[in-house]
Amino acid sequence: MLPPSPPSVIFTDESKISRLKFSKLVRRVKFLGGDLEALKETFPPSSIPLELGGTLDNDHGAWVDKLLSKK
Repeated sequence: MLPPSPPSVIFTDESKISRLKFSKLVRRVKFLGGDLEALKETFPPSSIPLELGGTLDNDHGAWVDKLLSKK
């Protein structure tokens, strides 16, 4: 036997809560696109990879090798 359907009030409240969560997320996330100057204003150069004009020397292959050697 299937459980009874919840009243539509629950769905209405849930959708309002989802919209509130989404609007909070939109306020927190900033999309920079290809604007490298905005990237440099938002993050310190030590957090930006060399390829994007920062000073972070990110060698992903070496990092993976280091992780795998710990096993």
